[in-house]
Amino acid sequence: NKQKAVEYLQLAGQQAAQRSAHAEAIKHLTTASEFLKAMPDAPQRDQQELVLQTMLGPVLIATRGNGALEVGTVYKRALQLGRQSGEDAQLFPVLFGLRSFHLIRGELQPAFDLAQQLVSLAESAQDSGLLVEAHLAQGNSLFLFGKLILALEHMELVIGLYDPQAHHVHAFLYGLDPGVFCLAKTAWLLELLGHSDQASKKMGEALSLADRQSHAFSLAVALMNVVPVLQIRREWPALQQHAEAAIAVCREQGFESILAQATIYRGYALAKQGQTEEGIALMRGGLDAQLATGAGLFRPSFLWFLAEAYGTAGRFEEGLAAVAEAIAIEEKTDERHDEAELHRLKGDLVLRRSGIEAEPGVQTEAEECFRKAIEIARQQEAKSFELKAVTSLSQLWKQQGKKAEARQALAEIYGWFSEGFDTKDLKDAKALLEQLS
Repeated sequence: NKQKAVEYLQLAGQQAAQRSAHAEAIKHLTTASEFLKAMPDAPQRDQQELVLQTMLGPVLIATRGNGALEVGTVYKRALQLGRQSGEDAQLFPVLFGLRSFHLIRGELQPAFDLAQQLVSLAESAQDSGLLVEAHLAQGNSLFLFGKLILALEHMELVIGLYDPQAHHVHAFLYGLDPGVFCLAKTAWLLELLGHSDQASKKMGEALSLADRQSHAFSLAVALMNVVPVLQIRREWPALQQHAEAAIAVCREQGFESILAQATIYRGYALAKQGQTEEGIALMRGGLDAQLATGAGLFRPSFLWFLAEAYGTAGRFEEGLAAVAEAIAIEEKTDERHDEAELHRLKGDLVLRRSGIEAEPGVQTEAEECFRKAIEIARQQEAKSFELKAVTSLSQLWKQQGKKAEARQALAEIYGWFSEGFDTKDLKDAKALLEQLS
């Protein structure tokens, strides 16, 4: 009785997914889909397959990664079935999954277009659950484009709508608990925008909620969205600890895509703590593993980390090559959230390659990089990156004897901050200001 077999395989798959038993869920749901293919074409058969494909997408995302080709195949088939049957209400999670497929592959414009469709559908339905996911999707795209203030508005809207009991079921329909994700992303945004104490609060809330909701993939993604806060602050031991926590979850659950990202962060933390060559090897391995999952998102960030490690090792040409590759990718994909830091790092590597007695032409090139970084950071209102870039420029001006100009520029950005004075960047800026007095 194939019809009964499909029914019970679907239930078994659903229960396996709810227990994070993803391999079993994939097996049950795939077997059910195979049975359906052998049954005669009929509206009821198509409806059942649509449900199965929609359930299969999130568990494939968890194990293979959002950018895996089979994830795209599942959601494209589901979209075809949904449009054939006229089941508009069931198209929302399908469009969401297809958006995540394009997003992780670094195809940001198609992902943003789908996010806008989600917002339109959610607003038409006036459904709070759909609005949560639609604004999450649009906010995430805006963040990647470097539109930080707009992104934060969407994330805060989601947090306001989110109900931990009512919306936790979304973890099994869309792949992630929306509250966990948005709290973690909000922490990252607040750190970029210069609100470090607020970022710490949201980071704690995100990880606490992830523990309470007991959804392994949401926890892994939350860790990967709060470690950039620690990276921006240069808190290397804490960064290593969080990366290793993510690695443990990913290895236990088989989350290959997140494992690649966590490995890169762990390598970066090791490199910044003196284990440079080991860190570089881990980062390079993680970058290769990430590409193997079909993922292209965050590659500029990971190349930035690799370039920093090369600089620490004195391998400046390799560092500059990694920065150039990262900038080229951003020009192609329009992923801009860390663009300012790439230009600042390029200027830093150019100076360090030339040594203490950098020629005037080299100093001019570095200054242009720092100015470019400041310009981008100001456009994005990324105060943390603006502080880093102004500090680098002020240090250069100090060496050139332009102490008054250096002090004025640094005092202006330092004076903007009202919190986070225990972070390394603000401490360094304060120390430099005292030297320039």
